[in-house]
Amino acid sequence: MELIQAVRKANQAWEQTQQAESADDWQQIASIWREASQEMAKVPPEDSRYDIAQDRIGRYEAYALFAEQMALIKGQ
Repeated sequence: MELIQAVRKANQAWEQTQQAESADDWQQIASIWREASQEMAKVPPEDSRYDIAQDRIGRYEAYALFAEQMALIKGQ
């Protein structure tokens, strides 16, 4: 269930990325990426998709950092 919720959040963040313009938009996107990462972190080690979840945690955190950088740029 955690993985499905995380993927839904990631899809939401990605969709919003396509239309982001303001610093607030980018901050919201960063927050959604972080929520997706937190959901992925809930996938237990015994789950067959654990390795995928661990990989996605790193990706989602990187995307969140990118979104935060974009928020800073847009806020200038």
